[in-house]
Amino acid sequence: MNYAWLAKPTLTLDPTFYQQYEKREPKWGPIGRTIFYRTYVRKKADGKVESVPEVFKRVVEGHWSLLKNWQLEHKRDWNEAQGQRNAQRAFEVFWQFLGLPSGRALWTMGTPCIEKTGGSALNNCAFVSTRDGLMEPLAFMMDQSMLGVGVAFDVLGAG
Repeated sequence: MNYAWLAKPTLTLDPTFYQQYEKREPKWGPIGRTIFYRTYVRKKADGKVESVPEVFKRVVEGHWSLLKNWQLEHKRDWNEAQGQRNAQRAFEVFWQFLGLPSGRALWTMGTPCIEKTGGSALNNCAFVSTRDGLMEPLAFMMDQSMLGVGVAFDVLGAG
């Protein structure tokens, strides 16, 4: 498949909006900070780790860029101002811990992994049938497993 449209990060949070969070940390629960930094923070190109605002920014911009690019790729209307408002609202929801995306989205959204795999790394589980042969399902299972996706299968190929 051609996932070239995923590779275009086209929506970025307004810098004025982001600056109000840039040097802050959200209000954590008793062990939330430890778990968040252990599990979802990525190392940046300079070797430092992301801050919480950087994680939320990466995830929000990745998600809204994906949404915007899909809309444009499929010749659908896109309202830039509304997209920016929605992205900012999502950031605020994350910041207040009123809702968060899946752990897989916190880890991979807004990274080259999504551009390369078309979003497979965002999935927890998948299913494949062996009814029509083994090679293609086995290749699929291996690819998904390497991305951390659990893959269920049937044994119809065994007759």
